[in-house]
Amino acid sequence: MFGLTRSTVDRQFLGVLGGIAERFQIDSKILRIVFLIGVILTLGTIIPSYFLLAILMASEDKKTRYSPSGRPIKKAKKVY
Repeated sequence: MFGLTRSTVDRQFLGVLGGIAERFQIDSKILRIVFLIGVILTLGTIIPSYFLLAILMASEDKKTRYSPSGRPIKKAKKVY
């Protein structure tokens, strides 16, 4: 879904906002504050969209990560 993945590193709940922040290179704290303001202004009707995104967005480990230019980022191999 447009290179969006749920974050496994920057997550508070399900990693949706952290994944969006990583994809668009936005500070996740600012995005969380904007989401909280949106929840207050819409009286909570925006919350189901968060869970819908959590269902639709793949987790980082299940999908290739993309750079802001849209190119896939290759993961480095683990060296033991």
